[in-house]
Amino acid sequence: MTITYTVEAINRPYGASEHIPWGNAIRTEGLTERGAIRLYRDIIRLYHPEPNAYSGHVRIVGSDDWTYTVEPPAPGDRATLQAMYHLDDL
Repeated sequence: MTITYTVEAINRPYGASEHIPWGNAIRTEGLTERGAIRLYRDIIRLYHPEPNAYSGHVRIVGSDDWTYTVEPPAPGDRATLQAMYHLDDL
């Protein structure tokens, strides 16, 4: 089974004690791993234009209902996605 990815973005900061309303997120669906990584990084640059600036939330969700984080590459390799937690665990 090939996993496709959805990048979800909310352009509003929420504090640590607040629930992030992912149901209201803007979604880009049906992405490959490379496409999800590229879009995730582009959105992060918009939401974090300078150090300590924070104006939104972004996450990657797979069609397998796992959320993913972008793992930095080793020298000579490419970044990859690593499963973090299953949506049922929230």
